[in-house]
Amino acid sequence: MDALFKPGLRRKGASKGKRSEPIVQMGLFIDDDAHTIAYQLFPGSNADTTALRPALEKATDSINFCRVIVVVGGGLNSEPNIAHFLSGGNGHILSKSTKKRANDVKKWILGERDMNGTKPGHSI
Repeated sequence: MDALFKPGLRRKGASKGKRSEPIVQMGLFIDDDAHTIAYQLFPGSNADTTALRPALEKATDSINFCRVIVVVGGGLNSEPNIAHFLSGGNGHILSKSTKKRANDVKKWILGERDMNGTKPGHSI
């Protein structure tokens, strides 16, 4: 496996598992059928927010997309990243965990309601 990584990519960085070993980050881009479009490896010491835009540009430059819709969560939802997506005419969907939300918010998110907060078949 180490042969796949360029020298210098394995670096200590933030890890969800709080591991102390060096890590390598991967930016993975998939289509709506979950097929891989492109990927890029980054040093483990890179912040996610700084790795996304270069990876996105490289992925979309190599394929002639007219529009990209990016679904991101966590630290990737930074103001500069969102501004970058929207300024290029692309879409942005905020992914947010419901785990730590208040019960009424969970009910609203997980309920059968449309974008206006109304039940299907009901008018505002």
